[in-house]
Amino acid sequence: MSNDSNLFGKYRNRFSLGAEYNHTDLTSLRQFASFGSIDPFSPQGQVGQMPSTSSSIWDSAGGNSIYKSKLATTSIFAEDAFNLTPDWLLVGGVRFDHIDAERNVIDLYAQTQSKFNPTFNPVSWRVGSIYNITPDVQVYGQYSTAITPVSSLLLISSSRADFKLSEGKSAETGFKASLFDGKTDVIGSIYWIELNDILTRDPQNTSLTVQGGSQTSRGAELTASTQLTSQLRADLGLAWVDAKYHDLLEPGGDRTGNRPVNVPKKVANASINYKFNAVPVSLTAYAKYVDGFYTDTANTYYVKGHTTLDASISYELKNMTFTLWGRNLSNEYYGEYSGYSPTQIFIGAPRSVELAMTFKY
Repeated sequence: MSNDSNLFGKYRNRFSLGAEYNHTDLTSLRQFASFGSIDPFSPQGQVGQMPSTSSSIWDSAGGNSIYKSKLATTSIFAEDAFNLTPDWLLVGGVRFDHIDAERNVIDLYAQTQSKFNPTFNPVSWRVGSIYNITPDVQVYGQYSTAITPVSSLLLISSSRADFKLSEGKSAETGFKASLFDGKTDVIGSIYWIELNDILTRDPQNTSLTVQGGSQTSRGAELTASTQLTSQLRADLGLAWVDAKYHDLLEPGGDRTGNRPVNVPKKVANASINYKFNAVPVSLTAYAKYVDGFYTDTANTYYVKGHTTLDASISYELKNMTFTLWGRNLSNEYYGEYSGYSPTQIFIGAPRSVELAMTFKY
């Protein structure tokens, strides 16, 4: 539901009210068994034994379980945009969520069930303002709050079901400018984000997990796009972030001041595109740099940064475009991010060729 009207005869006001409902069912069979190592050079008689349908191999509690989850979220939200002047806009919004999670863990080996039903009723909101300095230059600022569970609600364990939601808040200010008769667009921003009540250890008993930790991020972003000629366009993107933990205790020690996992400090990308006039063909070159990151909260394992180079050639027809991409042309060997273990790293894709076709209708 929305309304666009003039308050007091001269102030434009746009109001919207909405509701949303989401429901998810998840059933997951988790089976873990003891199994000897396989000789990669002589796998005869070893490969093909797994998986097995025999229940005898699930020889421990938790080794053969069914996870059943239901997650229902009902949301009500409202937003308002009020023009204090034709060039000055005030915005605000509020959102209420009712989150109902049902978990049932069935251990087929131990013949037991564990049921729990965490519910949450968070409220989040935001306020902001946009001001047109000129028709081509705008500045803005906003402050917002948010919530996030301590772990995925569809997979949350009984030991974490009683924790409340982690609460976040952020502030951002920036600008957008269109220069040189609209040929160049520049967008810049600086921001600050704080997340509280993340899981940490009890200072009096480090064997206990409690809420109370926090982490912050502050950063800046800049993007620019310019039409150098009628055929040549260049784009640039830069990002910097300083992220760190605060009041975070783990069995291995105090992680305060350390950088969060999988967070690079700097990211940069640049591209250039040339479009021929005589034929419907365009060429693109793209370069991206990603700074290094840590794979553990102790900041022990560090993955160095990398640079990748891509290029493409596109051919346009009336209602479709064919694009041939060359990815990672220098065949850079690099780590993208860390998964379940600090010593396990997902390796980026090697040099490859990709053909894409896009339809318009």
